[in-house]
This record gives sequence, structure tokens and C-alpha cells, in this order.
Amino acid sequence: MIPLIGLDPKSAAGLKATKIGREAARTVITERADDGINNFVDYTPLPPYPGNYIATPGGQPFPDTPQADAIRLFGGVGDVKRFRAPPPPNVNSTGYEKFLLQVKEKGARVNSTRTPYETETALYWRESSPM
Repeated sequence: MIPLIGLDPKSAAGLKATKIGREAARTVITERADDGINNFVDYTPLPPYPGNYIATPGGQPFPDTPQADAIRLFGGVGDVKRFRAPPPPNVNSTGYEKFLLQVKEKGARVNSTRTPYETETALYWRESSPM
């Protein structure tokens, strides 16, 4: 990887960069130890309702990391639940149809509204993406 950033791995700068990278990795690994991400959670499917995980036909039957809401976040930012997205509009509200159409548009496998950046962002956050 060092040649990709323009450094000779055997040069003084390359060796220094390698040392810095290894120290950073060691720090992160130590801080992430026992954060709960590897704890097993027996996922129980919920009824098909807005906000509940519903498997897509041909897709994964369960969410990737159902234990994620119980992990200890890196960097001391506190409870992960404070980063949750707001719930979708009530199905009886006037804004629900617009919300649903946006989700269908952005989530479609082939569409004209999702930008390449949005696609790359989604793939980045989906660790086990086969892409």
C-alpha cells in the first residue's frame, strides 16, 4: 500500500509511515476489544411494519448485525441509539406516500435517481457486500 501513496517501503519515510500505521492499528484494535460487536444476538423477526427489518426476496433473511445497537462505540461518543434515524412517517399521514416512493426509488437495483456517491456510500456501510 505504501507505493500507492508515493513512498518507497524501504525508505526512511516509508518505514516511518509503516510504524505510524501499525501504532494506529494497534491503538484501534485495543480500543475496540470487547466492544460487543462480536456478541451473538438471536434475531427474532418482527411483523412487517414500517421501521422493522423485512427481508427482500432473494436477499438476506436477517439484518447483518442485529447486535449493533448494543455495541460500545469507538472514541467515547456514547450510546449508539442516539444516532438512529427518525422513524418513518405514520402510514396514515399525508407524507407517507412521498417517503415510500423515495425509499423505493433510492433502493431500486436500477434507477435514475441514486447518485454514484450514494451507491458507494451504501456499499461502504454494508460490510459484507458481495460487490
